[in-house]
Amino acid sequence: MAWELFSSAVYNYRLSLTAFRKHQKHAFCKNVILNVVTAVEAYCNEILGKEMGWTEKQLRKIDINKKLGELGVKLRGGRFKNSKSIRNNFIVHHKRNDYRYFVEINLQAALDAIESVQDIIAEISFGRNRIFPYWITGLNFINPSHTNDICLMNEHEFWSRFKRLGISKVVDRMLSPTGDITPPTDRKTYDSLYKELWQKLKDNDFKLDVLNQLKDKRFPHRPFLTSGWWMIDLPLDLKEYHEQFGNKS
Repeated sequence: MAWELFSSAVYNYRLSLTAFRKHQKHAFCKNVILNVVTAVEAYCNEILGKEMGWTEKQLRKIDINKKLGELGVKLRGGRFKNSKSIRNNFIVHHKRNDYRYFVEINLQAALDAIESVQDIIAEISFGRNRIFPYWITGLNFINPSHTNDICLMNEHEFWSRFKRLGISKVVDRMLSPTGDITPPTDRKTYDSLYKELWQKLKDNDFKLDVLNQLKDKRFPHRPFLTSGWWMIDLPLDLKEYHEQFGNKS
């Protein structure tokens, strides 16, 4: 659940960048904040339930701040707290004065929400001495059996593809032939693994053709990575579609 919520948030952020109608941009940004902040609690629930034995009642009853505390994350303000406040006060909870557009919901708020969630999930993972889930990079795999759809892959396969490309010495040292992943113990190096990939996505308009064009030596005809997931099945009349929805990406 957490990976799909996060990926949906990134997808909506991409759409918000190209939307030229105000209501579209606002709707996409709203979906980003709602989905990505919820992804944090979903991720916490997965760990607390599966690994720490919390009951369904505990997971429903205890708030997200306490859950994060159990996982070693102390919120003292910052971007995630602000993102959670925007979600709660301007999306989830009823407001007596309901405006069409809230200025608090904008592109910067959407980006801050995504990046604050990346940092929190990475912090949880670092504290548990394991690599962060690969999907916080904003990348995902093409599933060859379901063209242009996303699927959840195992971490070792994701990083193995990077290792076979020979573009990261850090990744080379992380992987063992037995399938184990030993993440960097230096926090700055650890964080660079997702921050640098995410920055490349932003710098290249969420297309990583440079990586897709790098052929895997073992599987030269197999797709590498993609950020072009969840492609819309456009109707036959593309001109009318673009006029109605303004989405030409």
